[in-house]
Amino acid sequence: MRDDDEPRTYSIWLFLGGFVLLGAVGLAALLTLGGPGTPTVQLPTRQTTTSSTVPPPTVPGGGPAPTVPGGGPAPEGVRVVTVDGNAVAYGFTVPEELDRVAVRAVVAPADVTPTADGGSLAVTVRCGAGAGEALAQLTVTEGDATVEVLPVVLVPVGAPPCAAEAAPRTVVVPLGEPLRTRAVVVAPAGPEVPIPATR
Repeated sequence: MRDDDEPRTYSIWLFLGGFVLLGAVGLAALLTLGGPGTPTVQLPTRQTTTSSTVPPPTVPGGGPAPTVPGGGPAPEGVRVVTVDGNAVAYGFTVPEELDRVAVRAVVAPADVTPTADGGSLAVTVRCGAGAGEALAQLTVTEGDATVEVLPVVLVPVGAPPCAAEAAPRTVVVPLGEPLRTRAVVVAPAGPEVPIPATR
């Protein structure tokens, strides 16, 4: 049984917790409601307008940039894309100096490597007909069993042989369907062909 003459003791932590709670409530009320006589000021903001319309890319000369079948962007340097049945021809921009001299069109030596997903071909065209030649057209014809690749270059008539240090050019072109088990057939290099109509 408790003796009424014993003094009661209270923990200081109870009072400290109460003061902290009251202080937090007061601070929240002050920040939310503001104090008396606190003026409200509206700051001027700079208004900007943005357009959600992005102009389509263009090619030199001001025309719209060509696209591949399916709507994707054409490879860099492609000036025009022509579709004829299951054949897609990529016409490239050639140096202006080739417009001022006599040229001939020749099938160029090339190596073709499918991309990892089989959805595109990386075509590496090497110099083969003469110095100063330029890739003019790359035609990819898809069949059920094969995919045929025909790289055509323009070379100045009477040009000296290709320089040993001539850098090859690699172009990645999409396929209409993944390659899967179809064989890639590259046209033999060397024969002269008609100058591409896409020039």
